[in-house]
Amino acid sequence: MKQYILFLKGYFTFAGKSNRKEYWIPTLINRGIQFLIYAIWLGYINYVSTHYSFITSTDINTAKNIILVSNVFSALILIPSWSIAVRRFRDAGLAWYYCFPFVVATDGIALFRLYNNPIVATLFMLMMAYQFVIFLRPTKRE
Repeated sequence: MKQYILFLKGYFTFAGKSNRKEYWIPTLINRGIQFLIYAIWLGYINYVSTHYSFITSTDINTAKNIILVSNVFSALILIPSWSIAVRRFRDAGLAWYYCFPFVVATDGIALFRLYNNPIVATLFMLMMAYQFVIFLRPTKRE
């Protein structure tokens, strides 16, 4: 929990370094929260579609509101996620500017849902794999 508080406090802190634990704990918590919101949405849609013969506008609005919560949460953690990624790149011994093409490209692809194109999807997966390897790298001793 300490790492998540540090993650939230470092909202606009791009300076410094973050070790693997400071990066992975908030990242896994954020992914867990997003998965939980998605599971609630999916469960609601499944419940409505199996228990009712028709879907009302209230059902649609409820589903939209659940997605809105997910989008708001994603927007709130976007900048802290970028800042911790920059600090993690720096901790792994890479310059901060190496992070931006990967973070912006992968977040942009996910944001605009461009992964329906097989070429973009392949590039997205390669960039994510490369980024994953960098985030697993140990702290570089100077």
